[in-house]
Amino acid sequence: MLFSIFKMETTENLVCVAEVSIITPVYNAQDYLIQTVDSILNQTFSNWELLLIDDCSQDKSREIIQRLSHQDPRILSILKEKNSGSA
Repeated sequence: MLFSIFKMETTENLVCVAEVSIITPVYNAQDYLIQTVDSILNQTFSNWELLLIDDCSQDKSREIIQRLSHQDPRILSILKEKNSGSA
């Protein structure tokens, strides 16, 4: 497996499908990550999911991503186990 996905469990057997998926690649972005996520959280539209994909950051990005994903079930963290370099 090249990456790990973490998502908070939902209560009951309700399945919610997000209307919009926001995919955000992350690499050593600790200085901008919270501001980026806050920008999304402050939107009036709320039917979205945010995928934060960490490419083996060397700073505290992974810790921040995991904390944010536990605070809001719409935020999913994908933590790659091997750096894939630039796209």
